[in-house]
Amino acid sequence: MTMHVPKGKTIEFNGPALDGLRYRSFVDDSDFRMMSEISQLSWAADGVVWVDSEEDLKARFSAVKDRDPRDDVIFVDVDGETVGCAELSWDNENVPVKSYSHSVHLLPEWRDKGIREALFRHNEERLVRISTRHGSAKERWLQVWTYDEPNDWKRIVDGMGYTPVWHLLEMAHTNLPSVEETGLPDGLEMRPPREGEYSILWDLFRECFLGEPWFTPYTWSDAAYENWICGSTFDPCLIQVAWHGEKPVGIVEMLINREEIDRTGEKTAHAERVCVAEGWRRKGVASALLTSGLTQVRELGIEKVMLDTEAENKHRAMKAYMSVGFDVRRTFTFHRKSTTSAK
Repeated sequence: MTMHVPKGKTIEFNGPALDGLRYRSFVDDSDFRMMSEISQLSWAADGVVWVDSEEDLKARFSAVKDRDPRDDVIFVDVDGETVGCAELSWDNENVPVKSYSHSVHLLPEWRDKGIREALFRHNEERLVRISTRHGSAKERWLQVWTYDEPNDWKRIVDGMGYTPVWHLLEMAHTNLPSVEETGLPDGLEMRPPREGEYSILWDLFRECFLGEPWFTPYTWSDAAYENWICGSTFDPCLIQVAWHGEKPVGIVEMLINREEIDRTGEKTAHAERVCVAEGWRRKGVASALLTSGLTQVRELGIEKVMLDTEAENKHRAMKAYMSVGFDVRRTFTFHRKSTTSAK
């Protein structure tokens, strides 16, 4: 897959100088389609199914305040056709510990030429420069994630001096016909959220996930909330909520990405967010919400449901997931490197 693109501004840096190759800046919103296509193909070559749609990228970039993330993207063109892109992201919040994430996507036929490695180092150098503006942060980290089986992206990360810091398990439920719904504890009602109730679900997400290793203030900020409810996969009908009166105490958000299904040919859904309030854990709330969500997507023709959870899960969630039929399939690792050691 290659796509013809407008010229854009040439970016000069210490990368391979191959015939017809040029590094350029973001041109216009048509580049979001290229970012979506290239990232999906690049991740697939690295063993990962990851779909960022053109619409989701637009929404995510629009949600960032105080800077234009389009300035932080580099495209790789060969003879006027885009074959790769590199992206940066970080929190604009004033916090003592800041993480600066980056990625480099490149079509498989252009690997092993030093392009991806050069963009990786360029990303690091740019993020180190950017981090110096955030002097109030006591700790500043570069962060990337990898699929743990051998692949090109993992090979590069392993050679760049990063330290594994936490691990993510990918779980799958592939026997949906066997699922039987379980009931909620007395005093709770299950129903999807009504319009006007989405923000209180967001508050419960923030409360439950505070302290997780991937939590950042931006993750559950107002901008991220707007990105969530405006996303192409947001469907309140697929959100299972346990209510105690007017208060939500447990949530399971099922997500069906039609673009992913069309691309992979697999009828897959995702249990995107699963949380239960502190006082209601280990009472069967998560199991009831999960089994309801699983049967709901089964009736919509879904054949497999994926779920991600930390390997070092603090709330015994693994037990609940396995009790309703999820099995561990793969592992991913998040890696960090201090910005001071990257200079």
